Amino acid sequence: MSRPFFTSIIENHNHTAYDLDILPPQVGLDGGAFDSYGTLVGMPNEKKALELLRRAAFICMPIMRHHGWELPALYELCACSNCWGITHFLDHQPINSRGRPIQSRKHAFFLLRVRSVRDPYVFLSMDNIVQTLLHEMAHLEFRWHFDGFYRVNAQLHDELLHEVSSGFLQGKVEQHEIPQQFHRHGEIFQAMRKEIQDVFGKRIPNAVQ
Repeated sequence: MSRPFFTSIIENHNHTAYDLDILPPQVGLDGGAFDSYGTLVGMPNEKKALELLRRAAFICMPIMRHHGWELPALYELCACSNCWGITHFLDHQPINSRGRPIQSRKHAFFLLRVRSVRDPYVFLSMDNIVQTLLHEMAHLEFRWHFDGFYRVNAQLHDELLHEVSSGFLQGKVEQHEIPQQFHRHGEIFQAMRKEIQDVFGKRIPNAVQ
């Protein structure tokens, strides 16, 4: 059995990485959708950060299984970041003729913020973390924030509500742990406007927010 190890998955930020096989099974955590987790080294209460990542993974696990998504890592994103989450696509990810990623088991990993930007001792609510995770999951279908992306994002949200009300998650997840509202029209417009500028004005990056 391996031990936690240090890794630098994002430049200038070190993580304590935990392979799934070293973590003791706990009810309501994990689910097998991610092979490993990572918490930021030197931040207070890494244990709590790890628990939040594992809980979010469990909540979204039925949806990821339904779509056949199994990813190598779910890591903590620094609260100093200007975004809530990042999907980092691996260099070998294949793209189809329409410019959309061809699904494979290990073509991307996620980073999520779990702490308040003002106080690293204060953690975000689970519904906030889950909403970000759903957002990053939608990037597995559409890299950019165009209309197709938001349709998939809304679909994933509906699937989660169904799982909680009458599916696998019934009785296992509380209503306050899942997002009740999604993106406002103004937020969607601003995101799409920025993406158009990025797509037509710059080289396509390996990571999206």
